[in-house]
Amino acid sequence: MTRRFTLAAALTVVAAGMLVDPSVAAAKPGPVVATYKVASGSYVLAAGSDAMWALQADETHDGLLYRIDPVSHGMKLLTTLPFPAGSLTAAFGSLWVSDYFGNAVWRVGVNGHVQAEIGVGLQPQWMHAAFGSVWVSNHHGGSVSRIDPTTNTAVATVPVGAPDTFRNGPQDLTDDGTDVYVGSSNLQSLQAIDPSTETVTTPASVDDAFCGPMTTAGGYVWSQDACTGATYQLGTDGTVRQAIPSAGSPGGITTRGAELWMSEDRTFDPDTFRGSDAALEQLDPVTGAVLRVVAIGGDASDVEAGFGDLWVYDVNASTIRRVHV
Repeated sequence: MTRRFTLAAALTVVAAGMLVDPSVAAAKPGPVVATYKVASGSYVLAAGSDAMWALQADETHDGLLYRIDPVSHGMKLLTTLPFPAGSLTAAFGSLWVSDYFGNAVWRVGVNGHVQAEIGVGLQPQWMHAAFGSVWVSNHHGGSVSRIDPTTNTAVATVPVGAPDTFRNGPQDLTDDGTDVYVGSSNLQSLQAIDPSTETVTTPASVDDAFCGPMTTAGGYVWSQDACTGATYQLGTDGTVRQAIPSAGSPGGITTRGAELWMSEDRTFDPDTFRGSDAALEQLDPVTGAVLRVVAIGGDASDVEAGFGDLWVYDVNASTIRRVHV
């Protein structure tokens, strides 16, 4: 059980290693200010180090890593990582990529050069930077590894998820400045990790299967679960405050400053797994009330905040759209 949202990125026009989509120069007034045409595949986005990064992370093919310049709108292939990647985060001046079948995390410089290969648990997937560390969920290892970026070593392995179940373990991670939170599909519980002691608090199970991204906003943990088709507002004690059902299929969730945004395909075909009639919705991070709805059409399988805007992946059209709202 892995995340549904993916992000494809491969060059269709290459000149000296740089792509500039022709539509960028003539961007029309409206919420979409730039569109990057990409090839099909599974990718993830991360913002940091003055760029938006797109990684082929389908856990099947070698990881193509691209850099999108938010000023010039250029996109270039930075490197090809020789392994099927699971996820990506940008932190501590580097890019951190989980090697899903190699049971490792690779630290990659913003120039594309590999800086370190760090052994972690079984099939690492999601990653999150907090408390001076990079945290990675070992999806089939029932644990979270903590990486020290000053030594490029895993300094702790924290057991999470259902200990006697091999598949569908810990997924995404987030933090609220006090604890690290991780959701596991096989436990269906939001667990809290104390970063000072690396001890785990496990509340009772909830309906959330944690098949998607998480973030924190308004003093709550927000989890967007594609498996149950809902967005969950969870207390830091792991209890469900509310579950907001999706009209079609939830795509992604992110924060832009103090704002909470989610993407949603308001129409979803369960036979073809294709979403359409996409929208971005701003939620009140305390009450969950919808504050704004921005219709963008197409599919919105993922959303990431960066450089004052929201970046959306359309898996059907194979495009990354930069949306100004």
